[in-house]
Parts: sequence; structure tokens; C-alpha cells
Amino acid sequence: MLVKDYVSVGMFDDAINTLFQLKRRGFVPRIMSCNFLMNSLIEHGKVDMALAIYGHLKVSGLNSIDYTYGILLKALCRKGNFEEARDVFREMVEVGVNPNAFTCSTYIEGLCSHKRSDSGYEALRAFRAAQWPIDTFAYTTVIRGFCSEMKLKEAVEVLFDVVNEGVAPDVYIYGALIHAYCKARNLLQALALHKDMLSNGIKTNCVIVSSILQCMCEMGMVSEVVDQFKELRDSGIFLDEVLYNIMVDALCKLGKLEEDVELLNEMEGRHMSLNVVNYTTLIDGYCLQGMKPNSTTHNRIIEGLCMFGKVKEVEAFLNTLVDKCLENYSAMVDSFCKGNFAIEAYKLFSRLSKQGKFVKKNSCRKLLSSLCLKREYDKAITLLRSMLTFNERGILPDVITYTVLLDGRLKENLKRACSLQRGKEREVEKNDDSPFWNELNDMGKEIEPDVYCIAFTSNGEILEKKHHIS
Repeated sequence: MLVKDYVSVGMFDDAINTLFQLKRRGFVPRIMSCNFLMNSLIEHGKVDMALAIYGHLKVSGLNSIDYTYGILLKALCRKGNFEEARDVFREMVEVGVNPNAFTCSTYIEGLCSHKRSDSGYEALRAFRAAQWPIDTFAYTTVIRGFCSEMKLKEAVEVLFDVVNEGVAPDVYIYGALIHAYCKARNLLQALALHKDMLSNGIKTNCVIVSSILQCMCEMGMVSEVVDQFKELRDSGIFLDEVLYNIMVDALCKLGKLEEDVELLNEMEGRHMSLNVVNYTTLIDGYCLQGMKPNSTTHNRIIEGLCMFGKVKEVEAFLNTLVDKCLENYSAMVDSFCKGNFAIEAYKLFSRLSKQGKFVKKNSCRKLLSSLCLKREYDKAITLLRSMLTFNERGILPDVITYTVLLDGRLKENLKRACSLQRGKEREVEKNDDSPFWNELNDMGKEIEPDVYCIAFTSNGEILEKKHHIS
């Protein structure tokens, strides 16, 4: 049990030491614990270590079971030692351990993964002739191997073999074949296989459909892609990001850019991860059509580029816009803040301020909050004063603005207090919030702190100052 616990958290050295300590003290390690350790080592790329442990345990008199031999075969096949792998089967026969479906499939998979699918298929037929158990996965592995090598004729022959042996082809077998034919631009054969799959009562999935629609799109059948996508969406089948991306590309090629923007909004509503390709595709679509996107489209592109940290790209894109507007700048500040680029957002705000330009009050609040989270309080104060300067333009700080600042200061004090308790930081004076309240007092407007503002203050002394604010 202790060996498994160590392995589960990746502490392989401790697991191995425990195993051999048990052996030295006269305890016989459980075969299942040994199997678990060796298999985990292989999955973490420590193949030689797994083989060394097997050799030591074998010398120590370990009685291997069929699963142990399967793990040994996996290790040897990962290294490409197929001669030694064949010797394992001979040893199994000699000691009276019958190969199971796992050991047979492991050897076949090893051959196919090394682009030796012909040998893999030959081994499958030899195992079958010896009446060793062969499962559907073994056939799937061989078909996938032939497909990855683009030996489609051989892959189809294995499919016929599957049917003749009375084994029902599954969605993975059909999926591998359909993907390969789509890759070869043989759409008719791919569609025929898809139809055959559906007629056998096997449901399609988004991976298979993506292969077909991508092939259609690359072959210029863009309108058909749009129609098929809408049918799939209406049918209730699960649509993933890949399918949506194909649809985005198809709509751009058709010049249906407004529908494209709606589709991106739909993806966001489904909590799908939009990537920079989505937005650059949209930009390319506008360029190809010679059309002029509106500010809403500009903002969506800005948001998308910022989301993936494309700071230089979004600035370059903004520079290409002839008619920049308040919404564009606000969207850029908002997106920088959302993407954890508060400093870049502040630099943009400062540059705009010097040019006499400004962003919306809500964008200023988001920037204040982001700066506080970054502990950039000097910049936050400068931003606050800039907002006072732009009083006549409708972005005068209000009680919410000050609450954001006080909240940030308090959170930093709390973090420092926790670090102090854990001994990670020497004692320092906590932040003084009084400058914020002085700013509040100096303003000509009447701003009464509310319950939230008071709650966010960092010491009791400030509470008393509430009564002196008019």
C-alpha cells in the first residue's frame, strides 16, 4: 500500500526504496504493487528504470502474471526491442502463462507505433491462428497504423477482415478511416464510410464530423460546410471548438462577416476558448471583402488579441484604424486589464491623457482595480488625479472609485499579515489609507462614504474620519 501511495504522488525513488526494503526484511512484495510501480514508471518515460526493477525482481524469484508480462512488453516495445519482446511470449508459454488480449494488443500497438503496421497485422493474424485472444482494440490499432502511414488499401482490408471475423467495427475504427480519407482528399470514400457507420447504428461525433467539414472547406465546398454545420447544430450533436473554428473560416470565405461575429459571440456564450486564429481569420475576412468593419467588430478583435497576450499585435491593429473612437480605447484598456496586463493598460491611459483623450469611467475603475492587484499604488494615485483633471468630461471619481482603491490597500495589508504569521516576511508598517480620505476631503463635491467604503478601510482610526467628510 505504501508503494502505491508514493507512486501516486510521483515519488518513484521512495517507492523503489520501500519495495526493496520490504524485500531485504524478508517480506514478499505484492505482485500488483510491483506491476503498478513498473507501469507508472513506463507512463512517466522511465522505461529503463522499469526494466531494471523487473530484472531485479525476476532474479529475486518474483512469479510474474499475465499482466506483468504485458507491462514488460510495453516497456520493450517503447524502446523498439521487438526481438526481446518476442522472447517474452516464448517465456510465457514455457512457464504456462497464457497471453491475454492485453499482452497481444500491447505488442501489436508497439509495432504499429513504430510504423511497422504490416508486421503488426502479421502478428495479429498469427495470434489469431494460435487462438490467443484478440479484441477490437487490436484491430483498431492496426487500422490506425495503416492510416497514419496512409496505406488506405491495407486499412480497408483489415476492416473487411474485422467484419469476416464477426467483430463489430466501432466508432474508433470508422473514425480512423474517415480521417485518413479526408486527409487524402477522397471525400466520396469518407462520406461512404460515414454513411455505412450510421447504417450500422453507430453514432457520429464531433471529431469525425470535423474531419469531413475541414476536408469540404479545403476542397472549396464552403457553402456546403455552412449548411452541414447548421444541420448538425439543429440535430443536437455536441459541437466543439474545432467545428466552430471551421465554421468561422467558412463564413469568412463566404463574406458573411456579421454572421461570423455572431458565431464568435455564440462560442463565448458556450464558454468555449476563443483563440487568436479566430480573430485574425475575421480580420482577413474583412480585408478580402474590402469591407469596413464597425466599432463593435473592432472591439471584439481587440478583446480577442488581448486575451491571448498579443499586446504588440493589438497595438498594431489599433494603429491601422483610421476612425478610432472612445469605445476602441475603452475596449483596449478593459481587455488589457482582463488579460492581466495592467501596466500596459496604464501606459495606454497615460499616453491618451497626454493627447487629451480619455476612456470611459468604468474602464478607469477596472484599471484602478488592476493596478491595486499589482500593488502599483503610485500609478493608481496618478490615475485618480487624472480622473479629477477630466472632471468636466464626466469621469469624476465617485465613492465606488475610492472603494476600489481602499479594497486593494486592505488586501495587501492582509497578505502581509498572513506572510508575517507564517514567518515569510519581516514586520513592516501597513499601508496608510489616509491619503485617499484626504483626497476625498479636498474634493469640492459631496461624496459620503457608504457602508462598503467604510468596511474596506484598514484601521479603526479611519472610521472616525468618516464624520468629518462632507
